[in-house]
Amino acid sequence: MAEKIGLRADRLLLLRDRNGWTQMDAAYRCHCTQGNYNAIERGLRTNITLNTLAGLASGYDTSIEFLLGLSNDPAPRPKSALDELSDDEAELVLTYQECLPLMRKAIREAAQNILRIQQSQSHESLIVKKKVAPPQS
Repeated sequence: MAEKIGLRADRLLLLRDRNGWTQMDAAYRCHCTQGNYNAIERGLRTNITLNTLAGLASGYDTSIEFLLGLSNDPAPRPKSALDELSDDEAELVLTYQECLPLMRKAIREAAQNILRIQQSQSHESLIVKKKVAPPQS
């Protein structure tokens, strides 16, 4: 049976205490209402969206893994190069990454076609040479 994972409400309280924040401060920094934050921190609301989870991690500058109890290190995960890009630039990079397998396939097919053409031309030139070659005595 697959192990269930969920938000560790105790980790929110730990982080809030470390920062010296009120629940109102934490809710503001985590982009949710104070009532919603309160219910999550007290463990009354366990079914949260990925956006809410990401907001909590961002607000506390920690990793989602830490909030879920998958890591004991509250340090944020290292930022990727995509984090430094604008939304438009990141979208272009992601689109490129999605297209990359198709581009590789097209290049591979083009290279195979070029090889076939070269082999065909090489074979045709041998046939022509045999027809033109003088009879041997």
